[in-house]
Amino acid sequence: MTRPRTSSRAGGFTLLEVLAVVVILSVAASVTLVGLSSAGDEVAMRGTRSSLKELDAKARLYARTGQGAVLRVDDSGAIEVLALGPEGGRIARAFINPQIQVTLEVIDSAEPGIRFDRLGKSPDYGVVLESATRKESWHVCGSSGWFSKENIP
Repeated sequence: MTRPRTSSRAGGFTLLEVLAVVVILSVAASVTLVGLSSAGDEVAMRGTRSSLKELDAKARLYARTGQGAVLRVDDSGAIEVLALGPEGGRIARAFINPQIQVTLEVIDSAEPGIRFDRLGKSPDYGVVLESATRKESWHVCGSSGWFSKENIP
């Protein structure tokens, strides 16, 4: 009676094969994580931009009541609308994601904040939204509130 031959190799993987799989999986995971982090910045930018557009519209509407309004970024980084006139006070406020830095710049003026007159109009102004990985610049038309994206070199 003859014995069946057994191979010298057991039924497992070699160290080289296991290392190759680990390297491939780590590269795939790092590519995925980079994509997810930039997606998170995009979501934060969109939320900030949406809040800013909403507050711009609220400032324009309130200013048309005859008092005027100011749109500004306060010391904590939140964007707020303040009423002008004898009543004064905060009309609306939006807290911004702390990862996003917001800058409002009145074109040809050093005055802090954007002032809206009784017709709901303001000077043209620029908005810069900046995070760790992205930077966006927007131009806002003072008479209509129309936002248009500017290219940043």
